[in-house]
Parts: sequence; structure tokens; C-alpha cells
Amino acid sequence: MTKLFPLVYIFLLSSVLYACSGEPFHLRGQNDNDLSHLKEVVYITGINRTSPLGLVLRDALKSLGASITYNKKQASVQLNIQQLNEGKTAAGYSRARKVREYDIFLKLDYAFTRLNHGGSETIITKGKVNVMRTQLYDSDFALAKAEEEETIRQELRANAAHLMFTKLHYSNKK
Repeated sequence: MTKLFPLVYIFLLSSVLYACSGEPFHLRGQNDNDLSHLKEVVYITGINRTSPLGLVLRDALKSLGASITYNKKQASVQLNIQQLNEGKTAAGYSRARKVREYDIFLKLDYAFTRLNHGGSETIITKGKVNVMRTQLYDSDFALAKAEEEETIRQELRANAAHLMFTKLHYSNKK
């Protein structure tokens, strides 16, 4: 019986490893190459292109193969950020009524429009993005929490861009 016991563990471990070797899923960011063929000239409106979200959108579009233009007449697609709301709300309190959790959020409405330079515009896709993360807060570590909050905001902007471009990708497949 004692010689059989290690063999059972080896069998179970090899079974688990075999089952996981088929790669049935990919983590986010691991298989984004299917979006890398966006060969458009994009004009961004509705936000400042040098704002944190504007920089994220510009970098994401470039990584997808698009070109960014500052002249609407040169663009084939327009990305219009119609409404943007970034902020945080108190989500949890301690017994002493001090804030212990914040919900940090980013909400935006957007539209991708095909620009036909004959004067007509066709909406490719439009939608809303609402992303949120919870941050635990401790006033004893305020400086570290401020840095953590900025990191969370950067991640939310990247997630929002990813969601927008994924929707654009699948709307172009129809």
C-alpha cells in the first residue's frame, strides 16, 4: 500500500498537466493579435489627445496598425468620445465611519464613424464602456494609495480601450 500511494499522486499530477496542456483559453492580452490588422487613418474627437485617456487611445490604435491624424480630411474613421466620466466613490466604511474602500470608475460613450469625404458619415459602431475597480484604503499609507489609485486608473483606461476596439473588430466582421 505504501508503494502505491506515490504512484497515485504521480498519476493524478500527470492527468492534471495533460488536461491543462490543450490551452483551452488565453489570458487577456495574450491573444490580441487578431485585432492587429486595423489599417485605418483615425481622427479622435471629444477629448484632448494629450490627456491620459487620449494617450492610451493613441497608443492602442497605433499598436493595432492604425495611423492617427490631426486633420479630419485625411481620416477614414473618426473616433468620437461623446461623454467621459472618471472618478471614485466611497464604497465601504469602518466602524469609526472612516472610508475603507473606494470604487474607482471610468464611464464613456463613444462612436466610430466611417468618413466619406463626399460629406456623408456612416456609423460603424457605438456604445458605452463602464469599467470599475475597488481599492482598499488605509490613511496610514496615503502616498502609496495615491500611487495605487493612479495605477488603477491607467488599467481602467487600457481596459476601456481594449473593450472599444474589440467591439469595433467584431462589428467589422459582420
